[in-house]
Amino acid sequence: MKLSELLQGYEQRSAEEALSEVERELNMREKCFVRWIGEGRISRIDARDRLSRLRLAFDLLTGFVMRTQALSEASGGDASKMCAEVAESGRKSTEKPVDGAETF
Repeated sequence: MKLSELLQGYEQRSAEEALSEVERELNMREKCFVRWIGEGRISRIDARDRLSRLRLAFDLLTGFVMRTQALSEASGGDASKMCAEVAESGRKSTEKPVDGAETF
């Protein structure tokens, strides 16, 4: 199965659902990493680094959801639709390479 097939329909998900999934993954990794450190499958430093990055993603997504909801409430609009529009504009802006930046 291709990644594109797995991602079909993602745009129908809400930002709140995405936030909930990131939080679930963070909680699961915290539990697994403790066991994996004990088994020697992952170092404590690597576990801290991975959890730190995931917490940052959670915090950024939380801020995105809160700002989008506040903007939606202020304008009397639909928060889900606004989240999708903001996410789409973010994808479009990241598709363009910045001058002098490497693309991977």
